Parts: sequence; C-alpha cells; structure tokens
Amino acid sequence: MANLWDDDKKKLYKEIYNELIQEGYTSQEARKYAKHEMTDKINSDIDFINDIIKQEYGDEWTKKWI
Repeated sequence: MANLWDDDKKKLYKEIYNELIQEGYTSQEARKYAKHEMTDKINSDIDFINDIIKQEYGDEWTKKWI
C-alpha cells in the first residue's frame, strides 16, 4: 500500500519541476532543486500538523505516533 503522501509528493514535485524548467533551469538542475523544495515543503507541512496535534492532545499522544 502506498503512503498517503506519495501522490501529493509526486504532484508537488512535478509542479515545482515544471516551474523551474519554465524559468530556464536545465533538466538536471530542475530535478535537483525540485526534489529539495518538495522535501522542504512536505517536512514543513508535517511539522505544522504535528504542532497542531501537540497543542490539541499534548506531548504524550504525539510520542506514541512519531
């Protein structure tokens, strides 16, 4: 079974990659930068969600799942 985030990661990567290509980056550069930007964005989203869970349920609940 695929991770729930996999489709979002692929879509975000493609969007960023296409933007970078349109801005004039080479294919190799666009792949490299898109991967980094996608990873940063996903990690930021995960951190945001974890912060909400901590605020709502406290640290003990998040320790069980992280």
